[in-house]
Order: sequence, then structure tokens, then C-alpha cells
Amino acid sequence: MTSPTGQARSVRWLRWPLLVLGLALLTRAPVFVYPYFLKDEPTYSTLAVAMLEGRPLYVEAVDHKPPAISATYALIHALFGTYRLHPVHAVSILVVALTALLITAAARRWGLESRASRLAGLLYLLFSVVGPGKDMLTANAELFMLLPTAGAVLLYLLARPRAAPGPKTPGAALLLVAAGALGGLAFLYKYQGGAVLGTLCCLELARSWRHPGRLLGVLLAIGVGVALVIGGVVLWYWHLDEQAALAFWAWTYPLHYSGLLTTGEILRNALVMTPQWAGPCLALLVTAAWGVWRLGCSRPVTGPGPAPAAPPPRAVLLLGLLWLLWGLVGVAAGGRFFLHYYLQALPGLAVLAAPVWCEVLSGQHGRRWRQVLVVGAIGPVIAFGVANVADHRIRPHVAAAVEAHRTIGEWVAAHSTPAEKVFVWGNSPEIHHFSGRGLGTRFPFTNYHSGKIWGTIADEEGAPDAVLIPCPEAWPMLLADLDRRRPALIVDAAAAGLERWRGHAATRYPELATRLARDYRQVATVAGAPIYRRRETISSSPAP
Repeated sequence: MTSPTGQARSVRWLRWPLLVLGLALLTRAPVFVYPYFLKDEPTYSTLAVAMLEGRPLYVEAVDHKPPAISATYALIHALFGTYRLHPVHAVSILVVALTALLITAAARRWGLESRASRLAGLLYLLFSVVGPGKDMLTANAELFMLLPTAGAVLLYLLARPRAAPGPKTPGAALLLVAAGALGGLAFLYKYQGGAVLGTLCCLELARSWRHPGRLLGVLLAIGVGVALVIGGVVLWYWHLDEQAALAFWAWTYPLHYSGLLTTGEILRNALVMTPQWAGPCLALLVTAAWGVWRLGCSRPVTGPGPAPAAPPPRAVLLLGLLWLLWGLVGVAAGGRFFLHYYLQALPGLAVLAAPVWCEVLSGQHGRRWRQVLVVGAIGPVIAFGVANVADHRIRPHVAAAVEAHRTIGEWVAAHSTPAEKVFVWGNSPEIHHFSGRGLGTRFPFTNYHSGKIWGTIADEEGAPDAVLIPCPEAWPMLLADLDRRRPALIVDAAAAGLERWRGHAATRYPELATRLARDYRQVATVAGAPIYRRRETISSSPAP
């Protein structure tokens, strides 16, 4: 029977995780206000449903992102039902809370005292919601990949204690393999997630450069973990005899996609997007810079009030800087600088800033500094929380697009059976979400075919043909799917001008127009989108 003392310890132990989870739920509650903030969620959901139907990713359900995010959606859909995004949102909140706890544990393990390490976790949690909901609240790959990223760092620190090298920690090799495996998993969420492996390798290099044998052993163990995870994916597609599909959609095309921007466009994106993220996060950035100076000087910053505590060891500076710098590599990779990419910088910033926050909040630098920091952190959280709750009022064009997709999806659901499949021409996987109807081809969007590629000027409304960047390999696949799978319905979302696709109606493309005229008949126009039904299914279609 548990003693009263043991019960009290259990309650105290649970207090911190419950606080973190509650704060994550409070700050991320706006995610439940709308069906979704960003079309990435319906896209992953549609791909996940196809995977649950036994259609392998990259083979019969195409995306150019690594597989882990779609697989995660598939797992959640298997547990809570398909085309339901709020369970995904709930899981994403749990993921953020767990990530904050892992950052706390890693910072504590590497030298921060208990209160400062907890502040590191809280800073990550708070500043992860500072920004538009479409970037910071969406259950996107960056959000999920930071959980294995933080786990990889923690396992490495458990295997390689900060103290001077001595007898090997029992199970250290297995911990390093597990750290590498989590780094590989982060890579499978988003290729930029592999940057954490750079953090681990540089940490070890800084510590063991005088001991090549030890360095090689650690790097080899980490590499084994990475190989086990990534090799497992490759072997699965080898088993399916679809290694060519994996190689093209998961590697060849992403490399092509990442190299589409010119140096000028990359610089423009960096100069435009970085201030949009940095401005609201100024309190974190300033205190992280202060923390770097303080840790680098190995002396506390003087100020009014009680004498500051001794600074944390410089090892914390090494961890924070390497985690930050490799996170910034992930932010910059590809040159698009979308705001949600900056989430990768938060763990390193939080570790660097936490000692300063600990001192200021304890009153060591006067009440004014404490007030400034509290306002600098809580103010943006509240401001963006209110703005995200009112998102569709602030962005009425987004509300209109959601309503158009909902209207089309509901019409499709009313005029088809659950077994019938739908092909959507355009960039509107939301129609699959609202209709509950699966993919009629392998493509949830047709940007590859039109050349309207995200993050480039080709994706802008009315972009001239000269800047479009089509993927030639995608057209034969689409036409083969239309002939083989024969989707019951085709929705021309582009003809309605949804998602900046005006001027790219299906009838503009000769081979697609030929199949529409030969095999389909237009049966409705809903929210401006022509809807076609396959001729042999017209007599058996559900009544309005």
C-alpha cells in the first residue's frame, strides 16, 4: 500500500506535466474554432485515408514530403475516424506539451538548474503559438518533428553526461542508437528535421575531438540508429517493388523543388519573413542574446537587487548555440522561410534565454525588467490568441474559401456513395475533407501538372505561363489513373478560381479536356466549380 509520503511525491511529480499540458491546451485552444487553419491538414488527411485503404504513399497517393506526417495522420484517423481533424489537433497539443517536457529534461540534464530548465520548456511552449494560426497552430510536420528532435537530444545527453568522460554509462551505446533513430524519425517528418543530427555530431565533436576513437564510436552508434529508421522505410518500398516511386517523389522531386528559387528570391523571402517572426518573439530573442553573452563571459550580469546566482556552465552555451544554429539551418533550407519553419529555432533559443528569465523573474534585475519580460511574452500570446480566434473575420477571403469548399464537398457527399471516388482538379483537397470521399487518382492536388508551385511566383494569381514549373512525369500518371481508376466525379475547383487558380480550368489542358468530353458529363456547377460525373454512373447516382 502506498504511503502518504509516496502519494504526496506522486502528486508533486505530476504537477509540472499537468501544468504544461494545461498551458498547451489553453494557448492552442483556437485550433478548435475552425475546421482547419491551413490546407496542409486536409491534404495530409486525404493522403492518410488513402493509406488506410491500402494505397501506399508515393505509389497510389502522391506527395513530395517525407512519409511520417501522413503516416501520423493515418494512425490518428485509424483510432478516431477518417476526415476528422479535431482529434489531430488534440494530438498536436499533446505533442507540443511532451516536446516542452523533453526540452526541460534535456536542459536540466546538461547543466541548467531546475527552475531555469522548466522555464526553457515553458518558453518553447509559449512562443510556439506566437504567430498566425495557419503557421503556428496547424498540425504540420514541423510541430510533430520537434518531439523526436527533443527526444534525440535528451537521449544523447543521457548517454554522454556533461561530466568529464569516465567509465561508460550502462546502456550508453543503446541510448546513442535510440538518439540516432529519433533523429532519423525527425528527418522522416521533414528533411530539415535531420538538422538535429548535426547538433548531436557537433556536440560530440566539441567534446571528443582529441579522442578520435571515442568520437568515431559515438558517431557510429548514432548512424546505426538513423540507418535503422530510414533503412526500414527503404526496405518496405523495396518489398513492394516500388523503390522507384519512393526515390522520385520522396527524394528526386523534393531536391528539384528545393532548388527552384533564385538567390534573389531566397534573400527576399528571408528579409520579408524573418522580421514577421522576430518582431513578436523579440523578448525571447533579446534574452537569448543576453544569455549568450552572459554564458560566454562566465559571469553574471550585474544589476540592482540581490546578487545574481552563479551562471550555468558554458556547456549550456554549447548546447543552446548548436541547437539554435542547426535549427536555423533547417529554417533556411529550401529558401522559402515560411513562418512555421521558425519553430525549429525555438528549442535552442529557449535553452539560451532560460537562465536570464530565471534571474529577471526572481527579481534580481528589478521589477521593471520583470514587467517588460512578462509583457513581452504574454502580450504576443494573448494578441495572437485573440487574432486566431477571430481569424475568419480578419481574413474574410479565407472564410469564403472554406465556405466554398464546404458547399462543394457537401454537394459531392449528397450526390455520391461512400464507395465512389472523386478527382479534384486544382489545389483543393478540402473538398475530400468535407465530402468524405476518397482520391479518384493518386493526386490530392494537381500543382505538379499546372506548374503552380508553392513558394514561387508561379503560385501567384494570374502568373504567366513562362514562370510555371510543371512536373512532366506527373501527367502520364494522372492520365493513366483517369483511365484505370475511372473516378465517378471530377470537380474542377480551378474553374471556380479557388486557391488562386483562376485561368487554369481543366478544359485548358487538351488531354484532360478530351477525357472530360469523352467520358464525363457536367451535372452541376457548385460555388463556381463545374462538377462532372462519369457517363456510365449517371443512371445509378444518388438522387438530390
